[in-house]
Amino acid sequence: MKTPLIICTLIVAATVFFLAGVVVGNVIPGNTLAQDSLSAWVSAFSSAVVGILTFVLAIETWRLRAAQTKQLDELRRDAIRPSINVELVPNRVGVNFMDVVVRNYGKGIARKVKFEFLDRAGNVIDSTDDPIVLACRKLGIFTRGFESMGVGHEFKAFLFSFFDLGARMDSDVFSFFLTIRVSFEDVEQFHYSEDFVIDFSQFRGLGTLGNDPMIQIANELKSIKELMPRPSNGRVQVDSYDSGDRNQESDQSRLNWARSRERDSQN
Repeated sequence: MKTPLIICTLIVAATVFFLAGVVVGNVIPGNTLAQDSLSAWVSAFSSAVVGILTFVLAIETWRLRAAQTKQLDELRRDAIRPSINVELVPNRVGVNFMDVVVRNYGKGIARKVKFEFLDRAGNVIDSTDDPIVLACRKLGIFTRGFESMGVGHEFKAFLFSFFDLGARMDSDVFSFFLTIRVSFEDVEQFHYSEDFVIDFSQFRGLGTLGNDPMIQIANELKSIKELMPRPSNGRVQVDSYDSGDRNQESDQSRLNWARSRERDSQN
């Protein structure tokens, strides 16, 4: 933005100096410059200045148009850009059981979603001896990825238990560090990549107060189901009671009442 201003300032300054020089030169004694020649010089210089200013204006118009086009392209890409997020969350059964959640928070469909595992140095982990990576690769999404993931689509699955990891690892399980790199494309095949760092030290001392109410309700319903007797032949005997039965019961009640009144009158 400063370059056009500098150019215009120099052009205006040159014009002012030129006209001042012409005026000063015209009043110097012995000057033989003809009036028509002076007018020709001023006209030529003015035409040159107008041409330069037009050229500068054309360049700035082209730059502005290019900036607007770039901005429109960025807005269009943002409107279809997917955003994949990966996180570990405690399972509702217990905080020692971890689920992995993969979700598309973006505004567009994600295609060819792939996952890679990196160590602290940023190198790809290819070894299958790593218990965390081995647990992740048991899920098909981490080995084959997603061919397509819609807007708002979420994948959630049980990943591992800290009890099992602690039994298989020689070191402290909470000292583990892992980076999951997710690469994907939008519908126009623009490539994106995001890294998610998982530091297991953040799960140290994780705990809850009480149990999940929904889990408690499920356990209570399960207990009630186990206490209920099951039919031996697979059928449940049900006694139905309809309006005919109610009318018959009402008639029988009136008959019994009439007989009772008759016995009372005889006594």
